[in-house]
Amino acid sequence: MLYWLCCPSPFWQQKGVDTMDTILTNFLVAVAAQVAAHFLCKWLESHRKGK
Repeated sequence: MLYWLCCPSPFWQQKGVDTMDTILTNFLVAVAAQVAAHFLCKWLESHRKGK
């Protein structure tokens, strides 16, 4: 009991479950970042080739 009071649980055990809107938002941000990176790579390749 004394150990529990002075040393709380690790941070990953204190957080609640993510809601569906948080998961969906994170997924959409990841997809948008991947699409942006894809177009950036294509743009850089076209400039490197001299088009």
